[in-house]
Amino acid sequence: KEVFVCIGLHEGDSTWRRSYSLWPWGTCEKLVPSDTVFDPEEWIRLTRNLYNWTEEYGSFKPSSWEAVANEEMWQARMKTAFFIFGLAETASVPAETKSQLYTLAYTSYKEIVSSHPHHPVNWHKNYAIACERMLRLHRVGEDPEVLLSETVKHFLLYTQKAEDDPQRQDILQAVNHLQKELQGLRGMKAELKRQAG
Repeated sequence: KEVFVCIGLHEGDSTWRRSYSLWPWGTCEKLVPSDTVFDPEEWIRLTRNLYNWTEEYGSFKPSSWEAVANEEMWQARMKTAFFIFGLAETASVPAETKSQLYTLAYTSYKEIVSSHPHHPVNWHKNYAIACERMLRLHRVGEDPEVLLSETVKHFLLYTQKAEDDPQRQDILQAVNHLQKELQGLRGMKAELKRQAG
């Protein structure tokens, strides 16, 4: 029998944590026995098409209940990517597994962000962080210049729209460092091209 939890579990009772985990399932979570092995690729496949929400993001008056519901539905699109990224950040797993989790999260974030030009502002931040993690993995097939550019672009988009984020100044400092890194990378590429040509 499958059990799903919507709007959370009773906060006063944490006994379920001994035997179960919550895995993202659209706007809800699925209660899964703790001994169940998580297959991130399968979970992405299962949850990818749960979303049939077609209301435009930000289409309601911000103080309305409709805006709150709309926000929840939009945020649900990113829950699986966020969950997988969280596992990569916290899981004490082998480096290859961690790399796989980061890659899957990055790919999911990228797909979601590029599919919806108008979306919640935190998507920019989440995607930028995922790009930065991919950059540090040095995976074959991922262009460091593209990853750096995407990181900078989406952090800047985030800071422009989230002026009240207490981490805003730290993010802008990181962006400054990343821009220097990007300039250095581009300079190195230009020099290599000049030497080769």
